[in-house]
Amino acid sequence: MERLSWLRQWQIRPEESMAISDSMIAMRPDLFNAYGTKATTLIVLKGNYLEAEKYTNKSLTLFDGSWVKIYLGGIYIKTNRKVQGVKYYEDLMYNTNISSDDKSFLIGYFVEAISSFRDYEILKKLTAYNEKYNIAKVSQQKILKLAEGIMYKELKQYDKADSIFKVVLAMEDPLPSLNIEALSELGDMAYKKRQFAQAKAYFDESYRLLFPMHWDYLIKIEGTALNHLRFYTHNNDTEKIKFWINLLDTHRPFDWQTPIAHAILAAKNKNKKETLRFLQKAVDLYLPLKEHILEEEAFVFLHGNRKFNKILKKINQ
Repeated sequence: MERLSWLRQWQIRPEESMAISDSMIAMRPDLFNAYGTKATTLIVLKGNYLEAEKYTNKSLTLFDGSWVKIYLGGIYIKTNRKVQGVKYYEDLMYNTNISSDDKSFLIGYFVEAISSFRDYEILKKLTAYNEKYNIAKVSQQKILKLAEGIMYKELKQYDKADSIFKVVLAMEDPLPSLNIEALSELGDMAYKKRQFAQAKAYFDESYRLLFPMHWDYLIKIEGTALNHLRFYTHNNDTEKIKFWINLLDTHRPFDWQTPIAHAILAAKNKNKKETLRFLQKAVDLYLPLKEHILEEEAFVFLHGNRKFNKILKKINQ
C-alpha cells in the first residue's frame, strides 16, 4: 500500500495518496512510514505545513530515525518560527548520526525554506558548510547556486544574477525543475527591466519545460508561479493566468504566495477591496516580510492606504 501511495504522489493525485496513507494508519497505527508518506503529500502537493507537522511528529515519535526529520525545520520556518527552524537544521547539520545523503537533502530544504526571509547570512553559511564538507549532491548544488542568483536579483545586482542563473541552467540535473525556476527568474528580471520580448522568451521556455508535469516540479513552484503571473497579468494572457492560478489553488492553498497571486489579479482590475482581502489572507498564511508586498508593482496604488498600512504592521507578528 505504501508504494501505491507513493505512486499516487508521483502521479500528482494527492487526495488518493492521502486516502491510502489513512488506510495504512488505520490498519497499522504503529507504522511510521504511513505518517511520513502523508506528511510528504501534504508538504509537496498541498503546501499544508501545519497539518504535515502533526504527521511528521507522529512518524518521529514512532521512529526517531524517520526520513521526515528533514521536513521539520522547513515546516517551522515556513510557519514563521524561523529561529526554531534554523536551530533545528543547524543541529542536524552537525549531528554525526545523520547520513551524508540526509544532510544533502537537508541543505536543499533549508535553502528553499529560508529563501522567503532573504537571510543571506544563512545562505553564505550553508555555502561555506558545503564547501568544507562537500556534502551537497548535484540537485542541492544547483539549489545553492540558484539561491545565490535570487539573492543578487533581490539586491538588484541584475548582471551578477543573470550570469549565475545561466550557470544554473548549464549545470547537470536529472530533472528540469530548477531550470524551470531559473528561467522564470531570468524572465522576471527582464520584465522588471522592461525587456518584454526577452522576458516572454524566458517565460515561454520555463512553461514548456513544465510538461509532462512531474511531482518534483511542485516542491518549490510558488515563487515560479508568481514570476509567471506577474508577467502574464501584464500581457493579459488569460490562458496562462488561469493555468498558474489553478496550479496554486490546487497545490498551494495554504501558502502565502497563493493569495498574493490573487491580489495581483485583483489589483490589475483596481479592485481595492479584494486586493486588501487577499493581502490580509497572505499575512494570515505566514507571509514573512513586508518587502514581498511593498516591492510588488501591482500594489503601488495602495501605498498610503490606511487598511494597507494596518496589514503591513501585522506581518510576522
